Amino acid sequence: MTGEQAMERQCDKDVRIYRELQDNPEIRKRTMIIRYEDMSSDPWKKAEEIYDFLEIEFDQMTKEQFKIATGIHRRRRRKAEMQKK
Repeated sequence: MTGEQAMERQCDKDVRIYRELQDNPEIRKRTMIIRYEDMSSDPWKKAEEIYDFLEIEFDQMTKEQFKIATGIHRRRRRKAEMQKK
């Protein structure tokens, strides 16, 4: 099997799983699909959605750790510095 065939096979499998999740209301209620693109474009918003979905408190300590892990605090600081100039 070539790399291209393996990738096509995996994509087909992912689409099939996605459709099964969407077609089954019971599974859909307990499943959250998280796209890489959504997580990388706005990690804070997506994290809040995940915590809400799981019904877990997104407490202050967790938020601070999340900021450090994702580098959000550095990006915000750089953005604020750029706006001052």
